[in-house]
Amino acid sequence: ILPKELREEIKDYFFANIAPKRFIRLPPRTEQLTAYSSKLISINHFCQIAAWLDNLIDADAYTPDDMPYTFHLLLRGSRDGTNDSHKFHEQCDNQGPTIIIIELANSNRVLGGYNPIDWKSEGGWGETSKGFLFSMDKYDYNTESNILSRIKTNKAAIWNAMKNPSFSHDLQWFSGKCIQKSYEKSIFDRESFSLTDYEVFKVVKREINKNDKRPSTPEDDGTDGFSDSGDSNKRFKSDDTIY
Repeated sequence: ILPKELREEIKDYFFANIAPKRFIRLPPRTEQLTAYSSKLISINHFCQIAAWLDNLIDADAYTPDDMPYTFHLLLRGSRDGTNDSHKFHEQCDNQGPTIIIIELANSNRVLGGYNPIDWKSEGGWGETSKGFLFSMDKYDYNTESNILSRIKTNKAAIWNAMKNPSFSHDLQWFSGKCIQKSYEKSIFDRESFSLTDYEVFKVVKREINKNDKRPSTPEDDGTDGFSDSGDSNKRFKSDDTIY
Protein backbone atom coordinates (compact mmCIF):
# COMPACT_ATOMS: atom_id res chain seq x y z
CA ILE A 1 0.00 0.00 0.00
CA LEU A 2 1.41 3.37 -1.03
CA PRO A 3 1.60 6.26 1.46
CA LYS A 4 -1.16 8.87 1.08
CA GLU A 5 1.33 11.61 0.16
CA LEU A 6 2.80 9.49 -2.61
CA ARG A 7 -0.67 8.62 -3.97
CA GLU A 8 -1.51 12.32 -4.17
CA GLU A 9 1.70 13.11 -6.07
CA ILE A 10 1.01 10.29 -8.53
CA LYS A 11 -2.50 11.61 -9.18
CA ASP A 12 -1.15 15.13 -9.68
CA TYR A 13 1.37 13.83 -12.21
CA PHE A 14 -1.10 11.82 -14.31
CA PHE A 15 -4.10 14.14 -14.16
CA ALA A 16 -2.53 17.60 -13.92
CA ASN A 17 0.94 16.93 -15.35
CA ILE A 18 2.55 18.22 -12.14
CA ALA A 19 5.98 16.71 -11.57
CA PRO A 20 6.65 15.16 -8.15
CA LYS A 21 8.25 17.50 -5.63
CA ARG A 22 10.97 15.02 -4.82
CA PHE A 23 12.55 11.82 -6.05
CA ILE A 24 10.56 8.84 -4.82
CA ARG A 25 12.41 5.63 -3.98
CA LEU A 26 10.00 2.74 -3.71
CA PRO A 27 10.74 0.03 -1.14
CA PRO A 28 12.25 -3.19 -2.49
CA ARG A 29 10.04 -6.13 -3.30
CA THR A 30 8.93 -8.20 -0.34
CA GLU A 31 10.76 -11.30 -1.57
CA GLN A 32 14.01 -9.35 -1.62
CA LEU A 33 13.46 -8.34 1.99
CA THR A 34 13.05 -11.89 3.24
CA ALA A 35 16.76 -12.70 3.01
CA TYR A 36 17.66 -9.53 4.90
CA SER A 37 15.68 -10.75 7.90
CA SER A 38 18.72 -12.74 9.03
CA LYS A 39 20.68 -11.33 11.94
CA LEU A 40 23.53 -13.78 11.39
CA ILE A 41 24.52 -13.52 7.71
CA SER A 42 24.22 -11.06 4.83
CA ILE A 43 22.27 -11.21 1.58
CA ASN A 44 25.53 -12.12 -0.19
CA HIS A 45 25.88 -15.21 2.00
CA PHE A 46 22.42 -16.24 0.80
CA CYS A 47 23.59 -15.78 -2.80
CA GLN A 48 26.44 -18.20 -2.10
CA ILE A 49 24.02 -20.70 -0.56
CA ALA A 50 21.73 -20.35 -3.59
CA ALA A 51 24.68 -21.17 -5.86
CA TRP A 52 25.37 -24.32 -3.83
CA LEU A 53 21.70 -25.27 -4.11
CA ASP A 54 22.11 -25.21 -7.88
CA ASN A 55 25.48 -27.00 -7.84
CA LEU A 56 27.37 -23.88 -8.90
CA ILE A 57 30.89 -23.29 -7.64
CA ASP A 58 31.24 -19.55 -8.33
CA ALA A 59 30.36 -17.52 -5.22
CA ASP A 60 29.22 -14.68 -7.51
CA ALA A 61 26.97 -16.88 -9.67
CA TYR A 62 23.93 -15.02 -8.34
CA THR A 63 23.27 -11.47 -7.23
CA PRO A 64 20.48 -10.38 -4.86
CA ASP A 65 18.44 -9.36 -7.94
CA ASP A 66 18.62 -12.65 -9.84
CA MET A 67 18.89 -15.14 -6.99
CA PRO A 68 16.37 -17.91 -7.84
CA TYR A 69 15.32 -18.56 -4.24
CA THR A 70 13.73 -16.70 -1.38
CA PHE A 71 14.40 -17.57 2.26
CA HIS A 72 11.52 -17.15 4.71
CA LEU A 73 12.42 -17.02 8.39
CA LEU A 74 10.69 -19.76 10.39
CA LEU A 75 12.59 -19.57 13.67
CA ARG A 76 15.25 -17.51 15.41
CA GLY A 77 16.80 -18.98 18.54
CA SER A 78 17.33 -15.66 20.32
CA ARG A 79 13.63 -14.94 19.83
CA ASP A 80 12.05 -18.39 20.09
CA GLY A 81 14.51 -20.28 22.30
CA THR A 82 17.97 -21.56 21.45
CA ASN A 83 17.53 -24.81 23.42
CA ASP A 84 13.86 -25.48 22.74
CA SER A 85 13.66 -28.45 20.38
CA HIS A 86 9.87 -28.60 20.79
CA LYS A 87 9.60 -25.06 19.43
CA PHE A 88 11.83 -26.09 16.53
CA HIS A 89 9.48 -28.93 15.58
CA GLU A 90 6.42 -26.77 16.14
CA GLN A 91 7.62 -24.12 13.70
CA CYS A 92 9.80 -26.07 11.27
CA ASP A 93 8.24 -29.53 10.80
CA ASN A 94 6.57 -30.26 7.44
CA GLN A 95 7.79 -27.02 5.88
CA GLY A 96 9.69 -28.60 2.99
CA PRO A 97 13.29 -27.55 2.19
CA THR A 98 15.02 -25.53 4.91
CA ILE A 99 18.36 -23.91 5.64
CA ILE A 100 19.74 -23.72 9.18
CA ILE A 101 22.31 -21.06 10.11
CA ILE A 102 24.25 -21.46 13.38
CA GLU A 103 26.23 -18.72 15.12
CA LEU A 104 29.13 -19.95 17.24
CA ALA A 105 30.51 -18.49 20.44
CA ASN A 106 33.95 -16.88 20.19
CA SER A 107 34.25 -17.55 16.46
CA ASN A 108 33.93 -15.67 13.19
CA ARG A 109 32.49 -18.81 11.58
CA VAL A 110 28.86 -19.73 10.99
CA LEU A 111 27.87 -23.34 10.42
CA GLY A 112 24.82 -24.46 8.54
CA GLY A 113 22.97 -27.17 6.70
CA TYR A 114 20.46 -27.63 3.90
CA ASN A 115 17.66 -30.15 4.40
CA PRO A 116 15.72 -30.62 1.13
CA ILE A 117 12.99 -32.71 2.79
CA ASP A 118 10.61 -32.20 5.71
CA TRP A 119 11.75 -32.17 9.30
CA LYS A 120 9.71 -34.67 11.35
CA SER A 121 9.12 -35.38 15.05
CA GLU A 122 8.57 -39.12 15.15
CA GLY A 123 12.20 -40.22 14.99
CA GLY A 124 14.02 -42.20 12.35
CA TRP A 125 16.16 -41.22 9.40
CA GLY A 126 15.30 -38.75 6.69
CA GLU A 127 16.79 -39.99 3.41
CA THR A 128 18.04 -37.64 0.68
CA SER A 129 20.87 -37.31 -1.81
CA LYS A 130 20.71 -33.52 -2.01
CA GLY A 131 21.48 -32.29 1.49
CA PHE A 132 24.68 -30.50 2.38
CA LEU A 133 26.49 -28.78 5.23
CA PHE A 134 28.64 -25.67 5.13
CA SER A 135 30.91 -23.39 7.10
CA MET A 136 31.31 -19.72 6.18
CA ASP A 137 33.13 -16.65 7.39
CA LYS A 138 30.58 -14.49 9.17
CA TYR A 139 31.99 -11.29 7.67
CA ASP A 140 33.09 -12.41 4.18
CA TYR A 141 30.83 -14.55 2.02
CA ASN A 142 33.47 -15.06 -0.70
CA THR A 143 36.55 -16.59 0.83
CA GLU A 144 38.62 -19.72 0.28
CA SER A 145 37.95 -20.69 3.89
CA ASN A 146 34.32 -21.54 3.07
CA ILE A 147 33.60 -25.26 3.32
CA LEU A 148 30.88 -27.16 1.44
CA SER A 149 30.22 -30.76 2.48
CA ARG A 150 27.65 -32.73 0.51
CA ILE A 151 25.89 -35.87 1.65
CA LYS A 152 27.61 -39.21 1.05
CA THR A 153 25.34 -41.55 3.05
CA ASN A 154 21.86 -40.85 1.71
CA LYS A 155 20.02 -43.09 4.16
CA ALA A 156 21.51 -41.31 7.19
CA ALA A 157 21.26 -37.70 6.04
CA ILE A 158 18.74 -36.34 8.57
CA TRP A 159 17.98 -37.54 12.10
CA ASN A 160 14.39 -36.68 12.99
CA ALA A 161 14.43 -36.86 16.78
CA MET A 162 12.15 -34.87 19.06
CA LYS A 163 14.94 -33.75 21.40
CA ASN A 164 17.96 -33.77 19.12
CA PRO A 165 17.08 -33.25 15.43
CA SER A 166 20.27 -33.09 13.42
CA PHE A 167 22.18 -33.59 10.19
CA SER A 168 23.22 -37.11 11.21
CA HIS A 169 26.25 -37.00 13.56
CA ASP A 170 27.78 -34.25 11.44
CA LEU A 171 25.85 -31.23 12.74
CA GLN A 172 23.93 -31.56 16.01
CA TRP A 173 23.19 -27.99 17.01
CA PHE A 174 21.15 -28.71 20.13
CA SER A 175 23.91 -30.89 21.59
CA GLY A 176 26.77 -28.81 20.14
CA LYS A 177 28.45 -31.67 18.29
CA CYS A 178 30.05 -31.78 14.86
CA ILE A 179 31.38 -35.28 14.11
CA GLN A 180 31.99 -36.11 10.45
CA LYS A 181 30.17 -39.32 9.49
CA SER A 182 27.49 -39.07 6.80
CA TYR A 183 28.75 -36.02 4.89
CA GLU A 184 31.90 -35.71 2.77
CA LYS A 185 34.06 -33.65 5.07
CA SER A 186 34.21 -31.97 8.45
CA ILE A 187 32.94 -28.39 8.49
CA PHE A 188 34.60 -27.35 11.75
CA ASP A 189 38.04 -27.86 13.26
CA ARG A 190 36.61 -29.28 16.49
CA GLU A 191 33.98 -31.90 17.29
CA SER A 192 32.11 -29.69 19.74
CA PHE A 193 30.95 -26.09 19.76
CA SER A 194 28.89 -23.59 21.74
CA LEU A 195 25.89 -22.10 19.99
CA THR A 196 24.89 -18.49 20.64
CA ASP A 197 22.04 -18.23 18.14
CA TYR A 198 20.54 -20.02 15.17
CA GLU A 199 18.00 -19.35 12.43
CA VAL A 200 15.87 -21.61 10.25
CA PHE A 201 14.69 -20.48 6.82
CA LYS A 202 12.17 -22.10 4.49
CA VAL A 203 13.65 -22.27 0.97
CA VAL A 204 11.24 -21.29 -1.81
CA LYS A 205 12.04 -21.51 -5.52
CA ARG A 206 11.27 -18.30 -7.40
CA GLU A 207 9.85 -18.20 -10.90
CA ILE A 208 12.68 -17.40 -13.31
CA ASN A 209 12.39 -15.51 -16.58
CA LYS A 210 12.46 -17.97 -19.49
CA ASN A 211 15.35 -16.04 -21.03
CA ASP A 212 17.52 -16.74 -17.99
CA LYS A 213 20.22 -19.19 -19.04
CA ARG A 214 21.37 -20.17 -15.60
CA PRO A 215 21.11 -23.87 -14.78
CA SER A 216 18.22 -24.92 -12.61
CA THR A 217 18.16 -27.32 -9.70
CA PRO A 218 18.88 -30.89 -10.88
CA GLU A 219 15.85 -33.09 -11.50
CA ASP A 220 14.61 -35.22 -8.64
CA ASP A 221 16.48 -38.52 -8.73
CA GLY A 222 13.73 -40.31 -6.85
CA THR A 223 15.71 -40.85 -3.67
CA ASP A 224 14.43 -37.89 -1.67
CA GLY A 225 11.85 -38.64 0.98
CA PHE A 226 11.32 -39.48 4.60
CA SER A 227 12.46 -42.86 5.77
CA ASP A 228 12.04 -44.20 9.28
CA SER A 229 13.63 -47.54 8.55
CA GLY A 230 16.99 -46.39 9.89
CA ASP A 231 20.36 -48.08 9.66
CA SER A 232 20.57 -51.27 11.69
CA ASN A 233 24.21 -50.49 12.51
CA LYS A 234 23.32 -47.21 14.22
CA ARG A 235 22.16 -47.16 17.84
CA PHE A 236 20.29 -44.48 19.76
CA LYS A 237 19.86 -43.69 23.41
CA SER A 238 16.40 -43.15 24.83
CA ASP A 239 16.97 -39.38 25.01
CA ASP A 240 17.34 -39.18 21.19
CA THR A 241 21.12 -38.79 21.39
CA ILE A 242 22.82 -40.17 18.32
CA TYR A 243 26.07 -42.03 18.89
